[in-house]
Amino acid sequence: MRQFLDRCGLWLSRQATFTLVTLLVFLGIAVGLWHSLPSRTNGKDGSRGVGPAAACSHVSVDFAPAAPSDSIKHLLRAEDAYIVYGPDEFGAFQLRFSERTRTDGPARLRTDPAIDTVQNHADCP
Repeated sequence: MRQFLDRCGLWLSRQATFTLVTLLVFLGIAVGLWHSLPSRTNGKDGSRGVGPAAACSHVSVDFAPAAPSDSIKHLLRAEDAYIVYGPDEFGAFQLRFSERTRTDGPARLRTDPAIDTVQNHADCP
């Protein structure tokens, strides 16, 4: 009888360990999902990622077809901007400005002959 009780106790101990590990895994998953809820994000519309201030550092740009690549490179360095995506299916490039040039960078791009169009992010003025 003692051997039987020892074996039963060992089996229950293993099952309890398995149950505890499983519970901890599910708890980790639940905490991860809880942190990804829209109420915990930075975006004002509940979307994950960038808020309105960071979104204003992005613009969509169409370069002039006749603009040489050296002119475009010089312009991007002067405005402290870099290409984050592009060209997309419409030929536009997504530019991101540094913190220093975020406010006046898009306005200066509009006056450059190497740029055809500049479109601000939807949440920006």
